[in-house]
Amino acid sequence: MKLSRIIIFSRDVEKLARWYADVLGLRIRELSDGWADLGEVALHGGGKKRSGDCGHKLVFGARDVAAARERLVERGARLGPVRRFGKLHLCDGKDPEGNIFQISNRV
Repeated sequence: MKLSRIIIFSRDVEKLARWYADVLGLRIRELSDGWADLGEVALHGGGKKRSGDCGHKLVFGARDVAAARERLVERGARLGPVRRFGKLHLCDGKDPEGNIFQISNRV
């Protein structure tokens, strides 16, 4: 696996995406309702600070999410189930300090 992106949760995805483009020079690759792909950084809607929510998510790419999940669980990782949204497969977990990370086949 490799680190493929960092997701930042945002209250206003379009406004924040424009800021990253205009101020930091990142290119907006995709901008849709509640989602912006800026390459290594992605913005996801629903960015309310919730209890235990750190506001970001490290995403590791793996072509076979289920197999990667199984390997990590064997090593002691805490991971939820693999979720499928069409061709997109995801699995969220938490590190020992409660930070959220994800395995995704969106490599």
